[in-house]
Amino acid sequence: MKLLVWRDDLLVSFPAIDEEHRELISRAGELHAAVAAGRPNAELQQRLVSLFDFTERHFTAEEELMLAADYPEYAAHKSAHRELLEQLSVLLKGIAAGTVNPSHLLQAFIEVWVEQHVVRDDKALAAFLNRAGPSGHGRT
Repeated sequence: MKLLVWRDDLLVSFPAIDEEHRELISRAGELHAAVAAGRPNAELQQRLVSLFDFTERHFTAEEELMLAADYPEYAAHKSAHRELLEQLSVLLKGIAAGTVNPSHLLQAFIEVWVEQHVVRDDKALAAFLNRAGPSGHGRT
């Protein structure tokens, strides 16, 4: 499984979002290390719950920013968040049941979240928020 580490090309140029993305990548990296080391399922579950909880808080924070700025892609972005949380939930249930290979599902989630959501969706959101300025409302 490819290790996920912070890269500058993941910067979205909105400090609050970038800070949370760094934390998410750190937690995903810790989970990856635990999977690679063959740690017990109980530990993997604990790390995944931590990642899930932080991800959920991060998505909520992003959604609050979108609402405050009248982000036109709010519904689609929120839907993408729900899909990513569902993927994490499936991974967590599979690890708990011992029915999934955590490294394969974790890798798939990371690739979707980073390579699609952060690079495409969150960069577009950050650009909109930066244009919206301190008032929090998008300009047309």
